[in-house]
Amino acid sequence: MFFYSGLPLQKITHKCRVVRIDVPKEELIDDSKYIIDKASFESKPSSDKFVRLELLEEIKGMVTLDDISISFLRSPITLSQEQVDIIDEKSNSLTIKEKIYYQYKNWSDNNKTDIEKREKEVNKLIDKFLAKFTKEKILNMKLDDYVEGKESKNSFCYWVENNLKSAGDIHGATAFKFGIYYSKKHNDYNIQTPKYPKDKDSAFKEIKKLIVDVIDAAANHDLAKITSSKLSNMFKNKISFLYNRNDYLPIYSDDDIEKLLIIFDMPHKVKNESIESKKDRLYNFYKSLNLTNCSPWRFMDFIYNKDNEYRSILRNEELDEFINSNNKPIIVEEINDLSDLFVERNFKDRKSIYKSDPDKERSNKLAGTRGEDRVISYFESNKNKLGIISIKYYCKSDSPDANDLAGCDVEYTDKNNETWYVEIKSTRANNIEKGDVYFKQCSNRFYIK
Repeated sequence: MFFYSGLPLQKITHKCRVVRIDVPKEELIDDSKYIIDKASFESKPSSDKFVRLELLEEIKGMVTLDDISISFLRSPITLSQEQVDIIDEKSNSLTIKEKIYYQYKNWSDNNKTDIEKREKEVNKLIDKFLAKFTKEKILNMKLDDYVEGKESKNSFCYWVENNLKSAGDIHGATAFKFGIYYSKKHNDYNIQTPKYPKDKDSAFKEIKKLIVDVIDAAANHDLAKITSSKLSNMFKNKISFLYNRNDYLPIYSDDDIEKLLIIFDMPHKVKNESIESKKDRLYNFYKSLNLTNCSPWRFMDFIYNKDNEYRSILRNEELDEFINSNNKPIIVEEINDLSDLFVERNFKDRKSIYKSDPDKERSNKLAGTRGEDRVISYFESNKNKLGIISIKYYCKSDSPDANDLAGCDVEYTDKNNETWYVEIKSTRANNIEKGDVYFKQCSNRFYIK
């Protein structure tokens, strides 16, 4: 177990292990001399059971959350006193399954009434959906009973995406995930071609047949048939859950499934493994936990609950960087105009108010550092190609030339005695793949985006 200290340190400070659980109050060690604000401390609710830790290491130096690898990320999972049930006291550390067990137990015990109420409402909605859209009714339904885009909130697609959002969210992708939808802008039906026929009636007939095939495959746990279906991943996997809610997890994001497998020590071992196979491995992992009164829906609800760290990790772009990190080639392009780089922005026109987001700021800082590292690595390996005679790295804090006021990040002189200035901008723009760095060269300046 690792302890992270907030402001002003913002670093990992101690490494410990659990040596005893369920320690009663009367056996607690008197540590009152370490309490800074006794009144505030005593005003907080306290548990009847506590955990005793053994200090293994006081971590020296600056070890921040940015320095934590994915395997390290699994360690600083917070265990409150209430989360502990049974631990082998001879064990030096908790396994990922033990950590999930204690976290789930704490979450379930503390939110029992609310969880049961919401799960009852979800199941009631699913039952209503299944009665409305039997296989026979699906095959016989008309196009407007299926598509999104019309005003009706009773169409098949509207039910799957919106009315049943609590059964797992599939928002984010476009309406093309349904194969066909109604565009109010064009006042016509849009079809995902060439996957489906251009004729709307032919396309819809095929889509209805595919939906029924997926329903049958889900009932028979035929993953190969679900995988081979032309329906989009999110759509067909939500259908699988809705029509067989006990044998599938309502987690539909390909990215989240892959991340969870890594977090839970089950990285990809098969090249080109289907998302259905990954979902099945995640489902089997969930079943192996033997969590009390935990349906697949409840496990999903636990994972995405805002009060535990899994949702935070899944939304943390540092994990994206780790998963997608690969040494993609750096592309050099020539441009002739610098005007777009030095446009004065009128911030008074901004409609939104800036709000501090520590996770995003930390992630952006990490992206900037990695961008600088990529560029410096490029220069170091291409000195001959660029004809570099001397180079200064103003952006690196550990460089003898470090200088925040230099006006650029890197400066170098080539064999023609010409000086080049480099400004590095690492972005997460939608049109740029994560991890890529683009050079744009103009006169005596590189603009690196």
